[in-house]
Amino acid sequence: MTKKRQRRKMSEQGGKVFEMKNGTVRIMVPQLRAEKKVKVNDIAKALNISRQTASLIANGKQLPQKPEDLQKLCDLFGVGMEDLVRSESGAREAA
Repeated sequence: MTKKRQRRKMSEQGGKVFEMKNGTVRIMVPQLRAEKKVKVNDIAKALNISRQTASLIANGKQLPQKPEDLQKLCDLFGVGMEDLVRSESGAREAA
């Protein structure tokens, strides 16, 4: 399976796909945000960032800049890291 086809398959499963040095990851913020009814302002406050930056993260267009912010998002959504960020090999099928 080509990389383009793999990315398309991951996109269909939900989450924004990001190419990283060590492989491909999918960030699940948009889906979790909808499930948990978390507002952009809540993300901005939790990460101590601007509302504009929080909006990019909330919509899956940008990853948080600091690694510790991923843990803060996990705390905000009440999920583990594996539910927030999924690797290509650990991607679960969408329900």
